[in-house]
Amino acid sequence: MVDIGGGFPGDNNGSYRKDMPSFPEIAKNVRKAINDFKEKITDNGNAPRALRFIAEPGRYFVYRSTTIATKIYGRKGGKKDDQQVLYVDDGCYGSFNNVIYDHAHPVPKTLKSSLPSFTSDDQVTTSMPTAIFGPTCDGID
Repeated sequence: MVDIGGGFPGDNNGSYRKDMPSFPEIAKNVRKAINDFKEKITDNGNAPRALRFIAEPGRYFVYRSTTIATKIYGRKGGKKDDQQVLYVDDGCYGSFNNVIYDHAHPVPKTLKSSLPSFTSDDQVTTSMPTAIFGPTCDGID
């Protein structure tokens, strides 16, 4: 048995990194490599040895299964400034560890409040350059 491992991208349109191939492109190359390998291990023109190839495509199957909601507990700038800084209660040592280990680039989305007391003046401005910091004092967070 040959285990080719995992780490496949999580969607069919390519990875969250633009320089990475899509899952179908990777599958095509893996299939070709397996066929090439089988051809090379023939014994004197006989059929290739019986081998079983497996992979671990877990990330591909669960990539879009989770959404993380994190609270903004602090903000600097915004409103009339040309940039803002947001402080959130989750980071690279929690739910966003894929930024460190998988080089992910999460895309934040603003959720609208349904509370009547939450006015537009209180909302975070999303149409300006924004830096987001996690809860630790570590620079990577």
